[in-house]
Amino acid sequence: MGGAAGGATRGVNARTPLQAAMPHHLLTSLSRDDHASAGAGAGGAVYGMGFLGAVIYYIQAATSFWSGVLGVLKALFWPGFLVYELLKMVGA
Repeated sequence: MGGAAGGATRGVNARTPLQAAMPHHLLTSLSRDDHASAGAGAGGAVYGMGFLGAVIYYIQAATSFWSGVLGVLKALFWPGFLVYELLKMVGA
C-alpha cells in the first residue's frame, strides 16, 4: 500500500541525504546533462593546432609586417577557406 519498503516513497525532486549535504552550486553542476558537449574538446584541439600551424606558415611566408598581420587574420579563418576551396573543387 505505501510503496517502497519502509514507508513513504520519494517524489521525483526529492533529495538524498548526501545531496542535501552538498552545496547548491556543486549539486547543480553535477546534475546538468553534459552529453551534448562531450566531444567538443577534440574539435577545439584540432582548430587550435590548425591555427598554430597556419600562423607559423603565414608568418614565415610574410614579406612585410602587413602581410604578416593578414596572415594572422587568415589563420583565424582557415576553416572557412578550406570549406570554400573544397566546395569549389567538387563543383558545388
